[in-house]
Amino acid sequence: MKKKLLLFLLICMFFLIIFTSVYSEVITKEDCFYLKSLHYTARGMEYWYSKENGGIETLTNIPYSNLSCGKCHYKSCDTCHKTSEKDKSFYSAKAATNQDICLKCHARETLVMKINKEANQQDVHSTKNMRCKDCHTARDIHGDGIEYNSMKQTGAIDAKCEKCHKSIPQTISHKIHGDKLDCKACHERQVVTCYNCHMDTDIKEGKRVAIPLTGWLFLMNHEGKVTSANMQSFVVKGNKT
Repeated sequence: MKKKLLLFLLICMFFLIIFTSVYSEVITKEDCFYLKSLHYTARGMEYWYSKENGGIETLTNIPYSNLSCGKCHYKSCDTCHKTSEKDKSFYSAKAATNQDICLKCHARETLVMKINKEANQQDVHSTKNMRCKDCHTARDIHGDGIEYNSMKQTGAIDAKCEKCHKSIPQTISHKIHGDKLDCKACHERQVVTCYNCHMDTDIKEGKRVAIPLTGWLFLMNHEGKVTSANMQSFVVKGNKT
């Protein structure tokens, strides 16, 4: 009886070892370059927030991993590509081109579009029924195997005004500024941000409490060109901002 039990246990252990060796493989960044993409890593927000780069963490002393910011970013292909039909699920490239998929996470862009529409000042691209995919390439979404710090880093994003607007009229403004200004410095109407974002509430309750701010444009010098940017103020541990 004991021999049979021992034999049974040995057989179970054998199959357990085989099972774990086959199914315990971990997909690494070397196997799948999407794992290095900004959509997966959410590295942009973390990079600008971190104390290593002089970000707001120097005041909050709260690690980025404790914030709700990274929860929105997609860890699975299902979020964009999964679709269902007749009780069956499958992957579809077409499903990912639906702009509603993008706007589920890119809330700032959703708000900009809403504000512009209500003010009857819609972006010319929106009035032409252009969608995110018309400017942003698959590489923008899936990455290219390089782990970029943010979308501001050179090479991170393919979308550029010059790709469509190849022939630029030689107006006085264009002649004066030349290559010193990025298109967005003049042609972006406004940016939307939030001020007095309550960090403590985010940590304790997982809620973002802030006041939207719009109708303005923030400019910065980035890699030798003036371009549109954004800013955000925070409240943490009392009145420290």
